[in-house]
Amino acid sequence: MENQHEIRFGTKTIRFQLSRADRKSLGIKVMPDMSVCVIAPAGADESEILKKVQSKAAWISRQQNHFESFHPLTPPRKFVPGETHLYLGRQYRLKIQKAEIEAV
Repeated sequence: MENQHEIRFGTKTIRFQLSRADRKSLGIKVMPDMSVCVIAPAGADESEILKKVQSKAAWISRQQNHFESFHPLTPPRKFVPGETHLYLGRQYRLKIQKAEIEAV
């Protein structure tokens, strides 16, 4: 059983997916895509869960800001002349040449 919830932290709205499982404590995960998953004990009261998530809102916001620093992700490569590629920590410009045999 999963459902969407949200809390306010300052001017920011934090949306999270709430699911319940057979566990003793509340678990909060911030994913690299900046989504938030909360896993709560099966018998926990929803208002208590929201209070706990609200108390962790600063940490959630910091984690989302950390992951946001990695965006935008590198776009998919097109392998066209002039495109740059990282190799062994250095950046190289792609140069395509015609050859008699098909090889790289």
